[in-house]
Amino acid sequence: MPEASLTDTPPRPSPNENHLLINAYTTHPESPLLSVTRRIADSGCNLVDARLTTVGRDVSMTALATGSWDAVAKLEAMLGRLDREEGLKLNWYRTGAKQSQSNLLPYIVEVVAADKPGILFQLADFFDRQASPSKTCRAPATAPCRPGRRCSRRR
Repeated sequence: MPEASLTDTPPRPSPNENHLLINAYTTHPESPLLSVTRRIADSGCNLVDARLTTVGRDVSMTALATGSWDAVAKLEAMLGRLDREEGLKLNWYRTGAKQSQSNLLPYIVEVVAADKPGILFQLADFFDRQASPSKTCRAPATAPCRPGRRCSRRR
């Protein structure tokens, strides 16, 4: 195999292959959705994926933006101003495109268990030992089941 010379540089991403992963948090009833997506659009970037959820008393948003190098740099500057001026808690970093994995099969696991300390860790540990990486974990979607309480709602 030939050695790489010192002048070899890694290939630059194509113009729209620059990715920025953004996490934004604020206290309910406020939402970071409008503020962050406005900056993504105003910078010339494209919103590829986003998740919005309420956890406790806070609203969190995870978004993936793509764009040209200069559009992503502009978005980073806009997020910095947003972080300082509007009271959102923000963090972001440049990332890459998701590698395709064609050998995976989708599955759903529904677990009904008593709510006890460490139960989610035990489930994660079980799947980790089975070499089954989880893509999404939602826990709990409704009120937890407690001993002596009947849980008939679907999660």
